[in-house]
Amino acid sequence: MPLISREWIWRPLTARGCSRLLLCRIGPQLVARFRREGVFPTEGPLSPMPPVRTTERCIQERRVRPHFSLLVTAFGPSDAASTLGIMGARAVHVPADSLVSTIRVGASSRLIVDAIVIDAASQPLRDDVSRSIGLAQTIRQISDAKMRTGVRWSAIPIIVLVANVALASMLRSRNETRGIIVVSRELGWTKIYDEIGAAVLEFSLELVRQMRSLGWDLRYYRGRWIRVRANLPKRRRGYRPEFETEYYDGSSDHWLKATSSISRRQLAVAAFDSTMTLQDVLYLQKLLVTPDVREPALQRLIEEAPYLLRSARDEMIARPRFVDGSTGAVKYPDVIHHGLMEAAVEITELKLPRAALVARRGKLVYQSAEITAGVAQVREYAEIAVDPSHRSQMEAIFGEPVSVNARTLIIGMAAGVDPDELKKVRSYIDDVDIRTWDEVLDEAISRFS
Repeated sequence: MPLISREWIWRPLTARGCSRLLLCRIGPQLVARFRREGVFPTEGPLSPMPPVRTTERCIQERRVRPHFSLLVTAFGPSDAASTLGIMGARAVHVPADSLVSTIRVGASSRLIVDAIVIDAASQPLRDDVSRSIGLAQTIRQISDAKMRTGVRWSAIPIIVLVANVALASMLRSRNETRGIIVVSRELGWTKIYDEIGAAVLEFSLELVRQMRSLGWDLRYYRGRWIRVRANLPKRRRGYRPEFETEYYDGSSDHWLKATSSISRRQLAVAAFDSTMTLQDVLYLQKLLVTPDVREPALQRLIEEAPYLLRSARDEMIARPRFVDGSTGAVKYPDVIHHGLMEAAVEITELKLPRAALVARRGKLVYQSAEITAGVAQVREYAEIAVDPSHRSQMEAIFGEPVSVNARTLIIGMAAGVDPDELKKVRSYIDDVDIRTWDEVLDEAISRFS
């Protein structure tokens, strides 16, 4: 019989009115309780238990889609980027005419993607299909362009979308599409998303294998491989062996050049598998029902899974350091989102899920003290960001002059709060978007399910 402490079960989660399922680890005390209540047999092995569900099985049953970052392009109008974004991917659209120049920027660009999608079915003409295949071949030949993670642009999966199944089958048999994945849009977006996910997973597993062959120490953690340390090759007889493979070039890896822990954490994820999304959602759910959860735990989760806030690891900066030149005071905003295609930033402050949202005095309903303090904090960070005395700090952090266009406060739980009262509280504050943690969770579940 396996050790009890290593068994996994699913049980209903009823805290805060939530009826979802929580994956939890059971220990001897809980087993004894379940024996008393008749859930488990009173003695002997736990064979009558339902079979233990693996994470992969849960993905199939709950249809939880993985998250990945895509660079989407087309020679004509295309809805691929918006559709894939709605389904859970982070999709950045770049015109086909400027795609090669965007890639050639290399490691000096903030752009980090997991695959390239070329929509040749936006205008189903033979010329568009030929140009799309030619563009994919051109990308495969750009071997000197790498991302900041050290991954070669020419190695990542390239998916070409065509109009019908017959055309896709014909193109797959041709030599010029070798190494290129051709998918028909007739199969539907769910099938297309699955094909992209399978290609990204295959690439990630091979990338991990190649990085480990170079001496990288990678730790598997919640569906992702985290960089721990790199055993750089030693110089022998005045010559240092090359630190690169077919997929990876260590000379372009900014993680090795980072001088701060924040910069390293932004690039810490080397690869991920298809279970990452489900594990992140379950972990967020676990944190929200933990009575003594602390802000640093929520901060670290958002930093590790920025897509929960519709951001990406190359768009999010966690806890940048601002210094007030007049007072010397140091401020650390929780999260700043800087979109790749935007000159403005969004400041987000994270507060505890147990914080109150509504306060009452007689029949009067107004925002709680926690919301008042959180809004004041967000406003202060926004003023610091646009203050001329901090302009140089902002440009040093983001690499360009920026402005603040959005302010967000994530606080408390909407469950158990009257919707009309919460709506009234939000109406009092027009310059800061008030969101609750269970709304973040519900949005994540709806996006990836």
